[in-house]
Amino acid sequence: MRFPRTASNIEHGSAAFRNKSLHYSIVLMLAASAQADTLEQNLARGFVKGYKQNEARLVAIDEELHSLPQPYLREPTGTGGFLTHEQKSSTSEVVLAFSWEKPVELDAVALFPLRLFMDEVYGENLYWPESITIEAEIDGRQNLIAQGTGGQPLIRQSLPELIEFAPVSTRRLTIRCTDLPQHPHEKWHAAGFAEICIFSGANNVAPQASCKASHSRQGYHVLAQEFLTDAQTPLGLPELSSHSKTHPFIKKFGFGHKIVPGSYKLTCTYPREILIDAVRIDPAIEHSYGQSFPVRFTIDLLDAQGQVVQSDTTYETFPMRKPGLNPHFSRFPETKAQAVRLTVYEASQPIPEAAPAIAFSEISAQHKGVESERATLFEERYRGKTIRLVTEDPTDTKAKLALSPANDGLTHSGQVLPLRQWIEGLVRRQQLMEEQMILRQQQGKTVSDIAKTLIYGSLTLLLLVIGSAAFLIVRNRIRMRGEIRSTRARIASDLHDDVGSNLGTIILHVEKLEEQINTAPERKRLKAIYRLTRESVFGLREVLSTTAPEVGRTQNLVAYMDELAGLVLGKTDYTFASGPAIGEALLEQTLRKGILLFYKEALYNAKRHSACSQVEISIRLRDGNIILRIKDNGKGIDQDALKQPRTLRTLKQRADWLHAHLEIESAPGAGTQLILSIPQE
Repeated sequence: MRFPRTASNIEHGSAAFRNKSLHYSIVLMLAASAQADTLEQNLARGFVKGYKQNEARLVAIDEELHSLPQPYLREPTGTGGFLTHEQKSSTSEVVLAFSWEKPVELDAVALFPLRLFMDEVYGENLYWPESITIEAEIDGRQNLIAQGTGGQPLIRQSLPELIEFAPVSTRRLTIRCTDLPQHPHEKWHAAGFAEICIFSGANNVAPQASCKASHSRQGYHVLAQEFLTDAQTPLGLPELSSHSKTHPFIKKFGFGHKIVPGSYKLTCTYPREILIDAVRIDPAIEHSYGQSFPVRFTIDLLDAQGQVVQSDTTYETFPMRKPGLNPHFSRFPETKAQAVRLTVYEASQPIPEAAPAIAFSEISAQHKGVESERATLFEERYRGKTIRLVTEDPTDTKAKLALSPANDGLTHSGQVLPLRQWIEGLVRRQQLMEEQMILRQQQGKTVSDIAKTLIYGSLTLLLLVIGSAAFLIVRNRIRMRGEIRSTRARIASDLHDDVGSNLGTIILHVEKLEEQINTAPERKRLKAIYRLTRESVFGLREVLSTTAPEVGRTQNLVAYMDELAGLVLGKTDYTFASGPAIGEALLEQTLRKGILLFYKEALYNAKRHSACSQVEISIRLRDGNIILRIKDNGKGIDQDALKQPRTLRTLKQRADWLHAHLEIESAPGAGTQLILSIPQE
């Protein structure tokens, strides 16, 4: 449909055209890349039932589509069509009534979707009702004769719906529309069609009918009921696409001659008189769609003597609006004539820089929607000059090239088809495209399922390989750990049996020797041997309980600390106190080792360096911390010495290793107190 062209319309249309062109280019690229066979496609051909048959069917569909009419899908052309006023509810009924003076035999109705091209809305299937019923008046009563398919098809592309029914003779046909669609951006509803054709066989009798439409936008320059049957659709020409290059008929006039001086006449003469009820003129693409179509013209039917028998003077004084890509029809009562004459009074000048001209791709005489014979004689008259062309004369090469395109049976892009045949071809195209879409979806799903199966199968195999490798690694590690534990147990058993027994024997011998020796130096040495042996026994048992719990057992650390204080301090008086449940807090091996190393170092420092006579030892739990306190009454440490990094360095290192806080309190003559606070984890 063609609307008044404003700057915003043109800009919007150009952007829409670019977007659609890009979309179609991408689709074509993807379709070309899809031609290469993949592993999944080869597997589908070999193992999936029906896949090869579907491929063959898709090839057959492509071949048939190539032979069918190709609709024009770019910027809509022609008049606007019909659109109702805004309706508040989708349940409103729109009634289209067609009446003829005499009964006509009808057998089909073709409905073209409304295709708008405006600033606020662009759509290919706007306002198509969900429910369409067709009634005919028979013996004074309305009878339902057909219904539309209802709903939206898979593919529309502005393609028509052809509703065929058993032939019925009537003077009145009614089309009722309900379940009206909603505006894309507003809350109102409406129904609309670009064109309605009513067929009696091959003949479209809708233009001869009187049409009344409810809720019509009467008086509008577009979208009113008079455009329902003007034979102008948004799809352009009823033609069959051709790949051969054809030439339109073009006649250019001198600059400044937009008003043709004395008129221009083109006469097409047929070999004999024929029945004519319409003359069709197809526009040519020149500069813009249909813009070089004659502006003011008349069409005459001439008899064998060249006398006018019928005339269409509609546009003799009133200029014709541009038809876009749609043909123009001049309709007449059924008349016998032998020639058609086109007289042009005003030509088009699409752009100021171009010479005024008229251009069309075909002018043909028709009878009941079918083209009659081809013209064999063309005559052009302009400014007193006459050019005649006889098509059978091989010498008229130059004139033939100039005049013969006026009636060579070809439009600017293909062969002229009868209207109903064109519509049937478009309907068949829609059916094939829907079947093609369904088959391609099925084929794509099959290939996708195979691809997923291959991916999941590969992943499963990979996971099995990884799982098997992991299982072997874990099993090997478990076996190695078992061997290590077995070796540890054997070594621990040997240590317990041999070294532990020997250390116990040494302790017994030292105790007997201590009873027999009275000299102080020897008794001192024996005590040192006894202490070291007891420490070795405790250390051995600690190692055994850690590495081989089944051989060694956890020792009582608190009792050993009490015993160790007596062995290390000797004759120095000491007290040892422990809090309740402290033993349960000292089970972790690393903690036991760290506390024991710190404890020994603190006792040795008190014994060797403090010159103390009394040591107080306590270990308790307080506020979630293990508190070890060691206090002596020795000579103490100077404050300046305490600040030196080397002072009590080993004790500080042991505290850091335990992540504990060490507090040192000392003064000359006041002894030293160590408080180690170890947080429980």
